Amino acid sequence: MTIVAVAEAIALAVVVIVFLLYARARERENAEERRVLADRIQAPERIPLREPTPFREPAPREDDQMNMVGKITISDSYGRDG
Repeated sequence: MTIVAVAEAIALAVVVIVFLLYARARERENAEERRVLADRIQAPERIPLREPTPFREPAPREDDQMNMVGKITISDSYGRDG
């Protein structure tokens, strides 16, 4: 019984240490991101810009006749008897 308790205590200590290391790494990443963001806002000329993507014409659309929605067309012979 004592061996199981010692193994559980060691496993719990390992889990806590791994979690603390993970939390510390995430905090370092967040601090770096905040520093870069502050530099980008306060001194944007120091941050290299991305190359602009070239403009491409969109592909031609297939006529789905959506422009006809709500329009009423009446033939010329409507209302004539004959």
